Amino acid sequence: MVVFINTKENIGFNSKKINKLNFKIAMMLFVLLLFPSCLNHANREIANLPQEPDYSDSSNWFSDGKKHKKFKADIFYVYPTVVKGGPSNEIADVTDKEHRDNAFVNQMFNYKLYTGYNFFAPYYRQMTFSVYQNDYADDYVKFSAGDVKRAFNYYMENFNHDRPFVLVGHSQGSQMIVELLKTRMTPEQRKRMVAAYCIGWKITQTELNKYSEELQPAQGATDLGKVIVFNSVTDINSICPIMWDNAVGINPITWTTDTTYADSAQYLGIAEYDRKNQTVSIRKTAMGARLMNHFMVCDGIDPAICYQEEMKTEFPLGNLHFVESRLFGGNIKQNMKDRVAAYFEAAKME
Repeated sequence: MVVFINTKENIGFNSKKINKLNFKIAMMLFVLLLFPSCLNHANREIANLPQEPDYSDSSNWFSDGKKHKKFKADIFYVYPTVVKGGPSNEIADVTDKEHRDNAFVNQMFNYKLYTGYNFFAPYYRQMTFSVYQNDYADDYVKFSAGDVKRAFNYYMENFNHDRPFVLVGHSQGSQMIVELLKTRMTPEQRKRMVAAYCIGWKITQTELNKYSEELQPAQGATDLGKVIVFNSVTDINSICPIMWDNAVGINPITWTTDTTYADSAQYLGIAEYDRKNQTVSIRKTAMGARLMNHFMVCDGIDPAICYQEEMKTEFPLGNLHFVESRLFGGNIKQNMKDRVAAYFEAAKME
């Protein structure tokens, strides 16, 4: 949902427990709000729907790959929620300055982190955070997902040139990638998809049952064409209520789906972004984690690293959603290299 915009930079070594009763109450309130929505929001009209972006216009791309050295593989990146919004601003306009500025920072971080690839990142009419705080978000997905689908099609037809590609997203960006995969790529497109990193989102059992071919979860470090999902907390009781029905998870330290604990020796570090100089560095720290009920439970991290009081209902203390793409930056970067190498190795065998 929301990109980290103002988080603490240092990882500490406290491990505070949130009040479990408060979390359960928040969960019940979320469910009570959710079920009536099935009856009330079917015909809701969207206020001030912005015009859809024209992806033949280069201004609607952070990067369309034209200005950069051509590498052997591409990244197609979709950014998370960067606009809080309100009743009159529920679908963000791609020409809005706040939207552009916040999206640019997030895209630049990822562009600098994942070097060595042709980087393609469209601006899209995303749902603002205010939508996720209400009971009608499902009505709005089609607009944001429609933009990402059109951008992806334009990328494939005009920019890809038969190269393998990696899909990468965080939060709402990952949600849009899941929606993109549901629409079913052509067999040739799917063959060239190295992996889809859907960081900080979910895939439900219902989705797995309905889209068994399109949403195949990754099971190892170098399997190809699969979907990679992980969500992280310091306490299993800190799961975001929106994610409670998630049925998929992989450990981004070991790239396995079992519950074996991964210690700090296997952890490659957090990605730190210097906005002034637009550089990214990887900082090693003492962190370990294991999968529990499809969620990463991490230790060695101060849960206050990304806690935001105004969003405590959606992201209680101990939820690491806002720093998730940074937290495992070193491991993701290495794994991406490993999967791309595995792709080219497999291509030699054909």
